[in-house]
Amino acid sequence: MRSTQSFSRRQNKMAGFTLVELLVAMFIFGVISAASFGLLMQSQPLFKQQQGLAALNIAIRNSAAQLQLDVANGGSNYYNGINIPNWPVGVVVANNTPAVDCETSTTTYVYGASCFDSMNIIASDPGTLPSNVTDGTIAGCHLTNGTTMYLSPTNANPAGSGYPTLAAATTAAGNFKYNAGVNPDQILLVKGNGSAYTTAVLTATPAAATVGGRFYVQLTHGATNADGTNAALTNDPLQITVNQDTAAGTYQNTMLSDSYCATDYVLRLTPVMYSVDTTNPINPTLVRQEPGSATATVQKLAEQIIGFKVMVTLINDPAGNVYHWKNSDYLNNYTFVRSIRISLIGRTVPTTDPTYVFRNTFDTGPYQVQGISLVINPRNMSMGDN
Repeated sequence: MRSTQSFSRRQNKMAGFTLVELLVAMFIFGVISAASFGLLMQSQPLFKQQQGLAALNIAIRNSAAQLQLDVANGGSNYYNGINIPNWPVGVVVANNTPAVDCETSTTTYVYGASCFDSMNIIASDPGTLPSNVTDGTIAGCHLTNGTTMYLSPTNANPAGSGYPTLAAATTAAGNFKYNAGVNPDQILLVKGNGSAYTTAVLTATPAAATVGGRFYVQLTHGATNADGTNAALTNDPLQITVNQDTAAGTYQNTMLSDSYCATDYVLRLTPVMYSVDTTNPINPTLVRQEPGSATATVQKLAEQIIGFKVMVTLINDPAGNVYHWKNSDYLNNYTFVRSIRISLIGRTVPTTDPTYVFRNTFDTGPYQVQGISLVINPRNMSMGDN
């Protein structure tokens, strides 16, 4: 009898939850779950904002590091096999002034192309040796307002000591890396003493030529103006000589010329170009381009860019060899440029959620903003300074 009662008590202890207990437990679990999901939904936008801000910070810092590296090397490879006192131009800046305020959009959050500056960093190709220039006569000079020049057979040329035959000139022409097809190369002509320069775009592939019984490599390019400037971007897409101030005045460019002789040089340029791509107007993107032989290399450095402004510091101010910041009054005379100041501003992706009440103080948009300012000295640009 006693053992039967003991067995009955053990069965009661193992019987489990009653229906009421189960319902109470499910109710409590439901309340806790609802509260948890509610907290999760509240924190999710904050998590996305912080994630977006961290991504923006990384993109801005990486872009700044790349800008510092490229600008510091403006004018590099210029001394590759030749002894010229100074590099004439290392950085070209195109300042844009928008017709309307870029910070007035309160519904579409769009920034147009005119809101941003662009910058071209000039350098020569270390894989294409500098070559002397001639008009095809022994002592003649090539005038760049014409279109055909000849590379003198000197030790600087890939063929070696000269072009003794037409076959040797043909081989030399094939060794040059100049490209005149898709994305044609831009060349820089410069005096052997560094006193003058100009630029043009190739219009034909290097070829062998015979002039007066002598053999040369022939280069064909777009014609410059008689003063060494270029009237159109098609012949100077890097804007090295376009819109130059050649009239006598404070910021006159006295280093442009259209005449280059056998002691002067032609170089193949390998620039780096920075601009903001506004093809998608709600996502302006900072891009870095390196024109190539067939296809340009385009890198997207940072998205959602709302500020890219570039200023320069100049030397040889009329007050007396003073460095100072300017952005327009040097009238595109890039021989004065000695330092670059860059302001880069980015934003997180605009938030369209009506419950998102934050508005930044930069342009009152529903997104967070970060910026960085850089001052960079192209190391090759002060070598000829007194």
